[in-house]
Amino acid sequence: MQELLKKLEWGVKQLLSAAVLLLRIIYKPIAYSLLGGSAVLLVIIILFLNSKPDLREWHTRVLDKEFTRKLELTQFKQYLELEESLFQQLEEEIVEPFSKSMQAIGIGRYNRYYRDALSSPTRWPNNWNRSFELIAENPTAAVLLLHGMSDSPYSMRHLSENLHQMGMTTLALRLPGHGTVPSALVNVKWEDMAAAVELALQYLHQTNPGVPIHIVGYSNGATLAVNYALGAALDVSLPAVDKLVLLSPSVEITGMARLAIWQSRIAHLLGLKKLQWQNVLLEYDPFKYSSFAINAGDQVYRLSHQLNLQIQKLQSKNLLDSLPPMLAFQSVVDHTVTATAVINKLYLHLNHEEDRLVLLDLNRQADAAGLLKKSPAKEIAHLFQRTDLNFILDLLTNITPSTAAIELRRKLPNQQKIQHLPVSLSWPEGLFSLSHVALPFPPDDPLYGISPSEPSPGVALGNLEFKGEIGILVTPAMMLIRLRWNPFYYWMEAEINTFLEQ
Repeated sequence: MQELLKKLEWGVKQLLSAAVLLLRIIYKPIAYSLLGGSAVLLVIIILFLNSKPDLREWHTRVLDKEFTRKLELTQFKQYLELEESLFQQLEEEIVEPFSKSMQAIGIGRYNRYYRDALSSPTRWPNNWNRSFELIAENPTAAVLLLHGMSDSPYSMRHLSENLHQMGMTTLALRLPGHGTVPSALVNVKWEDMAAAVELALQYLHQTNPGVPIHIVGYSNGATLAVNYALGAALDVSLPAVDKLVLLSPSVEITGMARLAIWQSRIAHLLGLKKLQWQNVLLEYDPFKYSSFAINAGDQVYRLSHQLNLQIQKLQSKNLLDSLPPMLAFQSVVDHTVTATAVINKLYLHLNHEEDRLVLLDLNRQADAAGLLKKSPAKEIAHLFQRTDLNFILDLLTNITPSTAAIELRRKLPNQQKIQHLPVSLSWPEGLFSLSHVALPFPPDDPLYGISPSEPSPGVALGNLEFKGEIGILVTPAMMLIRLRWNPFYYWMEAEINTFLEQ
């Protein structure tokens, strides 16, 4: 604590020295008041942000076998060889030492870096943190699948296996910074991820000549997919993509993300590593980081900004028509991105008859019961009244607020008429909405599902439920109640199959 106070004192002194410049243009009392108030506010903010739990070796140790674009690899085979070295380094420098420590033996039951823990990925027949490929004989298409930020290829497992059963070769890529330790998110850049995507697509193009190439992306992976398609439209030397499927695409992040980088810079300036983290949590999930680095959010913001620049560039060159058809699925209640952003930042710029956006509504029974703090009903109604939408707009919603039964409401491009199409779906009891993290997982997923089709070899987070006093668990209650599975997954899967086979 004394070391922290010394660093804060040094930071405040630096602020006070800036008063010399301020006094030249502002009256002294005002300048001192503003500067003093700013210094006090800065101290309070830093103390609050630095009150997070202590960082562990998986928050601080950097694994130097990770891929970066500066390595200038030319083949995807090299990427996989480097990935092999990376996971060996993870084992030697993190898992092995921690598993032998007395602390791990005492408290490691739900820690993924303790080899005998329920959360250890080694309990699973396959380590889904790593890139994996499912090769089809005489494939009808080749598909690259991209997971989200802080995620792993596990989130693409079910879609990958389904498309492989449909006769397609699938490659689920582990993006740089993922699947190992959360410290990897402190320094990773979106450009590193984009470079890995390019390597993977070149590989699929070379090993699957003459067949369509598609990308399925989830969250930040969806943004990377669109970014690649935009880049390929500008650079004909890049392998072309035939179709894109997007789940919860992070095409716009809140403006507060612009301030994230400043928190990281203050952390570096004062040597306060905790300030590099948005949250520091128990790593209880075998295939997703629980702790989240400030830099990770900043990279999502920077990538979404790059997306906007790319779209403007294509628009100026009249090349938007060269983009591949897109099918997107978006929950209307999403803590990360809004349906309006997906429309305004992406879909309004598309021009294919096949372009389609599917909105997954909240449970209108819960809305009518007054359980929700804010309802998106007016926003959705406004979307269906717009006449400038040149794509298919779908809404999966309750037939009426008094029933759990669901229908599909469809608005065709540039038309006002709304079709009401029957679907054999209904809301499960107890659910009021989907979530950003739910879309890629079916109800019977062994890790995140509510009714696993196979027993989980370790932790089962979809069924994990603790009862007791508030404020006791190291993991916030909101992390445990967030929906992690999609009740409409198999309907969505069938829609994806139809779209890619057309």
